[in-house]
Amino acid sequence: MKRCLLLWGVALVVVCTEAGAGTLWQRAIAPYAAVSNLSCEVRRDAPLPSGGTARMLSRVDFARGDRMHVETVAPLARRIVCDGTRFRVHMEGEPNGYEAAVSNLPAVMLVNLRSVPGSPEMALQPLAGVKEVPLPATSAYPRRAGYDNGKTFTVVSLDDAGRLALIEVFDGAGMPKRVATTKFTGYREALPGVWFATVQKTEAKLRGKMRTETQRISNLTVNGTIPERRFDPEAFFEGITFVDDPEALEE
Repeated sequence: MKRCLLLWGVALVVVCTEAGAGTLWQRAIAPYAAVSNLSCEVRRDAPLPSGGTARMLSRVDFARGDRMHVETVAPLARRIVCDGTRFRVHMEGEPNGYEAAVSNLPAVMLVNLRSVPGSPEMALQPLAGVKEVPLPATSAYPRRAGYDNGKTFTVVSLDDAGRLALIEVFDGAGMPKRVATTKFTGYREALPGVWFATVQKTEAKLRGKMRTETQRISNLTVNGTIPERRFDPEAFFEGITFVDDPEALEE
């Protein structure tokens, strides 16, 4: 049940020191400040080593002010509802759920809660506070920059429209070995100048083997009308006991 604590199933290592203004990654996420709310469907597919594909299907409603509703229907049914002050998550079939005040959430969960779903914000926020190193342009990517956090070296590449196109992670500043990449494609302009990559493909080395996950976003609506009921935990968790201690979910 500890997996319930992740909004998307991916833990981010966040450096909390504020970065200088105007870095490449900050410019890439700046347009998403125009998003006040968003609804979409998210599908994640990951090939399994033994064959077949693991698939996660979710419906997401997001609104500024720390409001979110994530309804995952596969592979396991799970619901997350945050009304702006209280965060609740429950796995179907379990007697208990996890509850915490937003002000007490770990930094990783706050980043997930406050990042616009489908935007590059979650992918780029870990670069906060990391010194930017300008990199030469390539024929495919006219704007590039690197970020060395002392453990890994991350290269961010934008396309000619200023949209995030590629993130590469290397195991050192000399870029001796690439350990992860994410490509952002299938862009759709949801608002003037605000583009969403409807296909995001990640390849990463885990336990010595390359793994692949492809995220697809569909039925995207930005700055529309979301019923307030979607952010009301009482409307979805009848009869569920919530605990503040995530370890209690193991019992």
